[in-house]
Amino acid sequence: MKLLLTRHGQTDWNRENRVLGRTDAPLNDVGLRQAEELVERLRGTDLQAVYSSPLVRAQTIGRMAAEDHGLTCRTDSRLIELDFGRCEGLQRDDPRYLTEKRRLFARYPGGESYFQAAARVYPFLEDLGKRHPHDTVLVVTHNGICRIIASYFLDLSEEEFLSFSMENCEVRTFVFPEP
Repeated sequence: MKLLLTRHGQTDWNRENRVLGRTDAPLNDVGLRQAEELVERLRGTDLQAVYSSPLVRAQTIGRMAAEDHGLTCRTDSRLIELDFGRCEGLQRDDPRYLTEKRRLFARYPGGESYFQAAARVYPFLEDLGKRHPHDTVLVVTHNGICRIIASYFLDLSEEEFLSFSMENCEVRTFVFPEP
């Protein structure tokens, strides 16, 4: 299976450099343009399935890409962004957020840890590989979940994991080994 991974388009909170987890923020005008450009870039790709997070900023792009390929976007709650708890809405350079981000084994205060999120994302990927062994699949999700998906395929050091980031509507390709 070939997995095409993308992060949702820009939201106002992304533009303001704020931590955005479970708040269901829509795409802003820039994000909608990014989504349209992404759909255009994917137009020549032979997609067999599209999955997205249930949050509107990811679903919007998932639906657009799926419809352009004559498909239905399937939402999966395992693709929802991390629960950043009390860090939600902080500036990304806020020392409280930066301290918590480095504590991989610990939950964000009032939220979840990266390891808890990986415990839902890795089974999603395994299910996807079984369901679509020879297909090309688009997954639309969030930066924290993209980081976890990358760690499933790549041997990332702790620093590489923490610094891994995808731009809005950037696409990266990962290939599952043949069954």
